[in-house]
Amino acid sequence: MSNGKIILITGASSGMGKATALYLAEKGGAEALTLFARRKAPLDELAAEVKKDHPSARTLVVTGDAARAEDNQRAVDETITTFGGMTGVFINAGIYKGGATIPDTTDEVIDTNIDM
Repeated sequence: MSNGKIILITGASSGMGKATALYLAEKGGAEALTLFARRKAPLDELAAEVKKDHPSARTLVVTGDAARAEDNQRAVDETITTFGGMTGVFINAGIYKGGATIPDTTDEVIDTNIDM
């Protein structure tokens, strides 16, 4: 990790966010990663995994809810304070609260998912 890129990943505790963090670490796609999600334990595990496999990797764990503007701002502020800047964000956090199929999903549920 030496290309100068500092990336904040929302929803980093699992799924696509976790996979993206591991991919960026493996491929040298970022100099530093901020791992942001609601659950601290999985973020700590991911940070340890990144560090184990890529000792030069720099990570920052920030817990918060991506649906809350103040938590997002804190993640950005902590990234800038810790790493001296931020060059990108992978906005991955999200929810799906709906029916089993698209026809079962109401407009209200779609709005909630998009607003997330």
